[in-house]
Amino acid sequence: MTTLRPTSKNSTDDMLSLLDFRKEISSDPRGFLRSWNTTAADYCSWNGVTCSRTHPGRVIELNLSSQSLHGRISPSLGNLTFLRILDLSYSNFFGQLPLLSRLVRLQDLILNNNQLQSLAPDAFMNCYSLYSVALSSNMLAGPIPLPASIGSLSNLMYLYLDVGKLSNRTLQYLRFGKNNLLGAVPESIGNLIGLNELVLELNNLTGPIGSWVVKLNNLVKVSLSDNNFSGPIPSSIGGFTQLTNLHLQNNSLDGPIPLQVSNLQQLIELDISSNKLEGEIPYTLSECRQLNVLQMDSNFITGNISPLRSLTSLNMINLSHNMLSGIIPAELGGMSSLTQLDLSYNDLQGKIPMDGVFRNASAVSLVGNSRLCGGLSDLHMPPCPIALKEKAAQYYIIRVLIPIFGFMSLLMLVCFVLTKKRTAQQSSISPLGDQFPIVSYNDLVQATNTFSNSNLIGRGGCGSVYRGNLMENNLKVAIKVLDSDMPGVEKSFLAECEALRNIRHRNLVPIITTCSRLDIKGNVFKALVYEFMPNGNLDSWLHQQGSGNVRKPLDLNQRTSLATNIANVLDYLHNECGKTIIHCDVKPSNILLDDDMNARLGDFGIAKLCIGSMSTSTGDSEPINSTGMKGTIGYMPPEYARGGHASTCGDVYSFGIVLLEMLTGRRPTDHVFVDELNIVKFVERSFPDKILDVIDGSLRDDFKSAQINMVTESETYRCLFSLLQVALSCTREIPGERTTMEEATSRIGSIKTTYARGIENASRH
Repeated sequence: MTTLRPTSKNSTDDMLSLLDFRKEISSDPRGFLRSWNTTAADYCSWNGVTCSRTHPGRVIELNLSSQSLHGRISPSLGNLTFLRILDLSYSNFFGQLPLLSRLVRLQDLILNNNQLQSLAPDAFMNCYSLYSVALSSNMLAGPIPLPASIGSLSNLMYLYLDVGKLSNRTLQYLRFGKNNLLGAVPESIGNLIGLNELVLELNNLTGPIGSWVVKLNNLVKVSLSDNNFSGPIPSSIGGFTQLTNLHLQNNSLDGPIPLQVSNLQQLIELDISSNKLEGEIPYTLSECRQLNVLQMDSNFITGNISPLRSLTSLNMINLSHNMLSGIIPAELGGMSSLTQLDLSYNDLQGKIPMDGVFRNASAVSLVGNSRLCGGLSDLHMPPCPIALKEKAAQYYIIRVLIPIFGFMSLLMLVCFVLTKKRTAQQSSISPLGDQFPIVSYNDLVQATNTFSNSNLIGRGGCGSVYRGNLMENNLKVAIKVLDSDMPGVEKSFLAECEALRNIRHRNLVPIITTCSRLDIKGNVFKALVYEFMPNGNLDSWLHQQGSGNVRKPLDLNQRTSLATNIANVLDYLHNECGKTIIHCDVKPSNILLDDDMNARLGDFGIAKLCIGSMSTSTGDSEPINSTGMKGTIGYMPPEYARGGHASTCGDVYSFGIVLLEMLTGRRPTDHVFVDELNIVKFVERSFPDKILDVIDGSLRDDFKSAQINMVTESETYRCLFSLLQVALSCTREIPGERTTMEEATSRIGSIKTTYARGIENASRH
């Protein structure tokens, strides 16, 4: 039998160290270490072992990469004092990396893609020759774990892990991705002023991108993606003038994109997708002329995309799932290098270009932009109006219609004169005008069975609402009887009638007439008579009580349609009815449902009737009047509580809260919302990655029954995501940062259209 022949005591130590290492290997599925036995003639010929030529028998390299070995790393490796390269990557080594302080010649330590959980204290002490360390893709947990001794390794240039206390000015590469690191990044990273690459992706790091980044002006590549970083993108990134790759996707960063991006003129890839960024695309981005890849999808970005016009080097753009508006610049079609373009789920409008990337329908995604038109037929967009043909048609139509309109005008004048004479003979009219029927106090007494409690629908801070049946027309109505003791009721009633007289919208509860009389006791009696809504209010559908008839919960399609109805009518009140009208008390109990389950906004302007009232709130459904400001706890915007004036921004906030309630199934006054937690923060902490954790249980049941997974490709998930995105943009703390009702209406309309189309397509298959 041939035996091993060590040439010296030191080489004997190397052999014994290898054998001790072998004992810690519990699994060798490929049999790579079978040659490691005492029958071999020379251990320097064992698989993976390389010995020195100048120092016979001394091991200088141990390379066991990609052998799927399983076990612990034996401390005996620390005795291989001539070792220069240790490569145990792509295996299943676990436990702690032992002390390696005797390996003064070690240059490359490659341990990535294992299951190591920790490093020994001062593991690298005295390893002055270390050039690169690779520990990425392990299971290193807890705060960023780097021995303090790393600061003394003056030759270290590549560090594929993360950092604790250090101050190494020659370190160029720091990579610690794909671990389980948590907590904040230590400020001492800022001492690594020679860093070229900083890769901390795929961990659980938290906190802001802090001041530690300010000094790292030599960075070329930064990847902090797939963590839980929060706060704004620091403006100090403008100092990274050599930066070519910036990856910040899948975090919780918020605020605007800093204008200082203009300094990143070497930038090739920018990925800030799946965060909570808001504001417009900065015009300064147009200075980044080398940019090839731009990904900003799944944020709250508004405004237009004109800053991209001059970025002719782009080959991939993804701006989907934002709140962008305006037209698609024709310059995008002239970018010869552009091969992928995703602008889906925004509010873009106008004609789609026909050149460049727009010629390839498979390379372009524009769905979810209901106001786009034209383009390649494969994009399935509606055609745009043809202006010249329209003008020609108008010319001939005008020539024909002028005589007809002249005759009709004369006929209408005659009818007007006759009507005027007839109405002049009437002794009294409704305060709403002569187009509304007149009802007396006795009519309403009969309609409600003397205002019986059995006909009482609800009671609010300004009066009571009764169900009734007008005998003369056999018409079911809802009668709002105003509290005659409320100060200023006469003036407010007339002002209310004046407003109601001039507005009409399909999503307002239709008013039939009013009554302003004395009751049988001689007291002032004032009432508004509305069309009766048979399906009750939205609150009763979202929060069904245990007793009585149990209704089927609203599905996502119904909730999306109702949200569209509410947005439409608020946009009308704010922008389209001739003057700005602020509702002041948007909440589910004021949103009624008609026969066809369309939403109708009720209690219109009732807050105006409450100004100056001394009544106080007795529950979560009554207006707050103590400061003269209108609203309901939970739905009232924060600036109202601080004494701010009523504004359309306040209605937008209330609408956003209602939308969150429709999607989560929780009232904003739910018992879980205590201390600093409210419904907005409750949703924000799960947005955008864990939205299924906060949606209403009945909607989650829909997912389960349909066996839909939480993926962005799912039409249902995309609809939920987009609606929550709109709701959060409506509920910003600062009024000026909220989206407008016009923008929200357009966005929700696009979401509804896209989701309905998805349901229709699914039903066909």
